[in-house]
Formats: sequence, structure tokens, C-alpha cells
Amino acid sequence: IRIVPLSDGSVVTLNTSSQVQIDFSSLARRVRLLQGEILVDVARDIRRPFIVSTAEADVRAIGTSFTVRRLSDEPLQVIVREGVVELKETATAVPVRVPANTRAEIRSNSGHAGIERVTLKADAVNRELAWRDGRIAFEATTLKEAAAQFARYDSTRIVIDDPAVANLQINGLFTANDPISFARAAAMSLGLQTQIREGEVHLSRPLP
Repeated sequence: IRIVPLSDGSVVTLNTSSQVQIDFSSLARRVRLLQGEILVDVARDIRRPFIVSTAEADVRAIGTSFTVRRLSDEPLQVIVREGVVELKETATAVPVRVPANTRAEIRSNSGHAGIERVTLKADAVNRELAWRDGRIAFEATTLKEAAAQFARYDSTRIVIDDPAVANLQINGLFTANDPISFARAAAMSLGLQTQIREGEVHLSRPLP
């Protein structure tokens, strides 16, 4: 996780395995998110709009703080913490306004992309930003989804062979780079067992 102050006074916080390109000019301030997840705290400059660009969309800030997440096999996600952003799909000329405490996702539906917006409570926004402190927050998250999240932060893989176990849900706040402690906590909470091997921790039901 890296905090990058920009020349205009804005700040970009990069989550793990994230890559951006900065392109500032006299007309616009543009950050290209190539992969990963960023939190942007935008300094006000009415002469130069601040835009986060991805292959799927442009996110234009209107004096705000927001995240953009671009991961493989997941929809593009924008969460607005403060202010308002305008989200415009690459193939669409009409931007959609996204206010504070809102998550917006661009999904593909029968070959046609669309923007879905969900209003969040303030504590839900804070959970989404737990990665800034090196933590991951889960609420009614399946073990399969949790394992995928931990894989972003640590080389030790959580392996779940039983689909029924993989679909069990977990709540809590965990250290992002400690999948073994998470697996042990999940096992204790859900009545499972763990087996630790080189580079892997297996979660399964206890043997009869």
C-alpha cells in the first residue's frame, strides 16, 4: 500500500498490486488506472478537471474523495466517500452522477454494459476502505470470496475443496497479509479444521 502526493495537492493511495499513470496538463488532471484499486482525495482546481480513466470508463471528480477498483473477472467499481463524481462508460456519451456513500459498478448484461448504483451506510464505506490500514473487512462474505481477497495480499493460498464449505459466510476484520490467522479464526467460528502445507492453508470439515 503506497500513498502518493501529486503536484496539485491531490493524494492517491494505491492498494496492493496496483498500477497507475499520471498525466497532468494545463487543461486536465488525468490518472490512468491500469490495474488494482486506488483511493483518490482530490484537491480543488476549477480550471482543470480531475479524471480517473480506465478501459471501461472515465470517473470525473467534483471536489471529492473516492475509490476506483479494476480487477480481472470483476466489474469496475467506484465508491464515493465524499462529494460527487461523474461516471461515464467508454462507449456512452452520457455521464451518470454518483453521490457520496454510493457504490457504482459497471457490469456486462447480455453484451450490454450498464451502471448499477447502491447506497451504502457510512460504516459500510469504512469497511470498504479498511485496506488502507492493511486490513480486510468482511460482512456476510463467503469463504470463497474471502480467499480470493487474501490472495491479493499474500502468497499463501487458502484452499477450499468442498463447495459447501466455500459458500459458508464469515464476518469480521482481519489482517490482510495473514491468511493463516484468518483460516484459523474461520475454522473456530464455523466448526471447520485447517491443514497448513507449504504455501497453502486448507479449510475443510472435520473428519467423522
